[in-house]
Amino acid sequence: MKQFTFTSQLAPIIWKYLESRQNEGYTSVHCGYYMQELDCLSKELSDAPVVTKELIDAWDLLKPYLSNRSKIVRHNAIRAFAKFAYTQDGISYVPDTSKLKNSSTFTPHIFTVEEIRRLLYAADNLPVRNNAPTRHLVIPAVIRLLYCCGFRIGEVLRLRVKDVDLDTGIITVHNGKGGKDRLVPVHNSVIEYLRSYSAQLPDEREWFFPSACGHYSIKTIYDNFRELLFACNIPHTGNGPRVHDFRYPNLNKIQTFCI
Repeated sequence: MKQFTFTSQLAPIIWKYLESRQNEGYTSVHCGYYMQELDCLSKELSDAPVVTKELIDAWDLLKPYLSNRSKIVRHNAIRAFAKFAYTQDGISYVPDTSKLKNSSTFTPHIFTVEEIRRLLYAADNLPVRNNAPTRHLVIPAVIRLLYCCGFRIGEVLRLRVKDVDLDTGIITVHNGKGGKDRLVPVHNSVIEYLRSYSAQLPDEREWFFPSACGHYSIKTIYDNFRELLFACNIPHTGNGPRVHDFRYPNLNKIQTFCI
């Protein structure tokens, strides 16, 4: 666990909370930053040893410039801590869930079967580049995992060779959404593709999707994705399509073979 410093009277219960989350399989880094911010705020106020309504109200007003969505996330993160504190002391104030509405009107792009076939074809025919010798192998494999398995792009790029069991067809994701680890069973056709992919790369590599200086970055994947969209004559606007749009469930996936 990352070493945080808590100096308010809430410190003991904060440490218990972070320990409980870690025992449940969450990583505590992101939550720890929230707790550190709350710890400082508590000291600026009454520095009570319990969660108070005054503290929650001040927390909700702390960053007025954030979007409603971000405010909701912050509020509910601290509400979870307050609920835990209440189970320990019986008097901590537990607020309602945020009543803010997510004002986002964004609509993801739902890829058609034909668009997916064109993107896979374009990815499979990427030219070899001297300055990116694994690109023609990595990009097609990444796209297949995103589309067929619903991974987030960061989860895919952080996969190490030891996380991908090509014998059992199970991929282990570390520090996924909410800081949790999870096991993802992968379809046989995708595993067969990954076996072929992996056989073309050094066995001793650390990252499953290696670059010249570690693993591929999200920006590099996005740049290549834009290149593929252009090659496939799929229009790109300020609203997408995005790499993340591969994740959204749609009936077209039933008809699309990830080969």
